[in-house]
Amino acid sequence: MLTKDAIVEYYPNGQLEWNIPIEWHVVGVYRRHGEAVQYYPTGEVKIRRTYKHGKEMGDEVMYYRDGSIMSRLTFKNGKKEGPYVFNHPDGSREEAAYEGGELKEGSIRHFDKDGKEKARKNEILQRDRDTGAKKIMPGDHIPAHII
Repeated sequence: MLTKDAIVEYYPNGQLEWNIPIEWHVVGVYRRHGEAVQYYPTGEVKIRRTYKHGKEMGDEVMYYRDGSIMSRLTFKNGKKEGPYVFNHPDGSREEAAYEGGELKEGSIRHFDKDGKEKARKNEILQRDRDTGAKKIMPGDHIPAHII
């Protein structure tokens, strides 16, 4: 539903789902402007992001229902810029970096729940090439003696 100050959406149970502040650009045309918040159907904050004159700016933070941070991503002039962190429920995390809206090559890093960095994908691929290992993919025939 569009009000004079925001886009407001509700879940079927009546709980607020989205509150996205807007500014009127010209008659009949609005832009997102301010802190937008999405909620879980039970009322906890799910996502916070900020818009400035229609473009995403600053941090976008996603939360688990318990309030802990699932991910954090930064925007500048509507494009992904800077660090990205995704925290898995098991305590492990992934980190990457964006520049000008594009993922920086080689920036993806994986950490276990103790904060120790795991092998990078290219390191795993090289090891597999060296050892002849092959990842089992959906649809692959798996010999009965392996199962």
